[in-house]
Amino acid sequence: MATQVITNDNLSNIITHESTLKCLLSYDDEALTYFQGCINNDGQFDGYGKVLNGNFNYHGSFSNGKFHGKGVLTIDKKCFNDEPNNFLCNAIIKYEGDFLDGKFEGTGRAEFYNSEFYIGKFKNNCKHGIGTKYNNNGKVVFSKSVWDMNYLTDRKEITLFHDNGNMKYNGEFNGVTKEGNGTLYDKNKNPVYMGMFKDDEYNGKGIMYQVDEMKKSKKNNEINTGMILCEGLFKNNKLSHGTIYNNKGYKVFEGKLNKKNVATGKGKIFKNNKLYYEGIFDEESTVPINIETLYGKIQYNFKNGTIYTDGNKTFINYTEGKENGEKITYKGETDEVVSTYQIKNGLRHGEFAEYKDKKIVAKGTYKDNKLHGYCEFIIDDIPVSKCNYDNGKKIDGTLYWKNSDNLKYVGKFGESETYTGAGTLYYDIPNAIKYQGTFLNGGYHGSGTIYYKNQNKQYEGQFQHNQCHGTGISFYESTGNPEYSGQWISNKKHGEGTLMDESGIPILLGNWTDDALQQ
Repeated sequence: MATQVITNDNLSNIITHESTLKCLLSYDDEALTYFQGCINNDGQFDGYGKVLNGNFNYHGSFSNGKFHGKGVLTIDKKCFNDEPNNFLCNAIIKYEGDFLDGKFEGTGRAEFYNSEFYIGKFKNNCKHGIGTKYNNNGKVVFSKSVWDMNYLTDRKEITLFHDNGNMKYNGEFNGVTKEGNGTLYDKNKNPVYMGMFKDDEYNGKGIMYQVDEMKKSKKNNEINTGMILCEGLFKNNKLSHGTIYNNKGYKVFEGKLNKKNVATGKGKIFKNNKLYYEGIFDEESTVPINIETLYGKIQYNFKNGTIYTDGNKTFINYTEGKENGEKITYKGETDEVVSTYQIKNGLRHGEFAEYKDKKIVAKGTYKDNKLHGYCEFIIDDIPVSKCNYDNGKKIDGTLYWKNSDNLKYVGKFGESETYTGAGTLYYDIPNAIKYQGTFLNGGYHGSGTIYYKNQNKQYEGQFQHNQCHGTGISFYESTGNPEYSGQWISNKKHGEGTLMDESGIPILLGNWTDDALQQ
């Protein structure tokens, strides 16, 4: 017996399972491998021996430096941490059985990364010949089946199980993948999909279920199909033609979908269990509308058809798949107009008007789907705003207090539609000015005047970021006479200034700091 240190360069001489060797070497390049056992005259491992390593170990027979004969190979799971799932399903972490020239060949037992195991014949590191596969709970998945290089050859119907032992799939099988009629289940025994399969994917007529809502009837143990997610024809796991439902069992969409879940051909859109659109869909639209459903996001755009909204019906003209001309919406089946818009190339462009109870609530103009020009908005015959817009943003105009026709602001607006530039701010009192001057981002900034509610001046002068800052005069509320005239910093008297009594007579003159006169 001898003990020898093996370098990683020599590991490939005794381990010929390429994927296993790759994982062992990539996990820890510095790991030392020790051999203990018999060595022949050529210095190769021969006979019984052990290989010990931080990542794997082997004990069994060797021949000419390779695993050969009976042996047990155990590999640490950490060696496979970075491997993809499709690799892990066949990744062996323990093999006990026959070896030939460093490979699994003959009869053996293999335990996989996912804790499933197989007992049977092997060839060239693959399941080959007659063997039985078990799930991680010891239940038979494939009993005494015929394998050809890891693929089944003799099965037409199979039952697969989840890690917790519950059924995962029951149905037809072509020897390699699910093909034909079958049912797929989640870990809680709820059906996920029932219908036709091909190449392990939904293909053909089928039904997908909303798993969280699926239950089994206690009375007859039948599947409660009340919470269908979608049904129809599937292709490559996607619905190609059928009906999609929401979590209340209401229809959302009915028709054809392309590979990108875009509606095409003739179909229908439903909202709140009511028909919303019926007609032809434009598959080539560059501005699709999105619907978020439990099945996933679907997209659509209209080509020719009728829209129904809240019982109203909208007539739309299209040119080359885009709305063009006047778009009029009526209340229900009556002649009462709800809105009128001028449309150009699918965008609002031109005059518009909106009505409620036959009274106008908005009017103005659009340009390229954005408010542009003069627009008015009204609620219950009370004005909300009368403003000029440029490319969707207010540039100047008048705002009113809520539920009142009292002025709130008259002036200019900045980029973020805050008060910016010259303007007048009002109290919620008819024509009572609160501030008049210049603004910046909604605050007083520049030159202006603040007024008390009795309309006597409160302060007149310079501002910075909504504070008195610079040269200015404050006033008494009751008399309107000057209180202080001089320099200000951040709403405080600061610098040269004069304090006066309520009759306007100077009483203190000098240099001020933080509202205090310096001696």
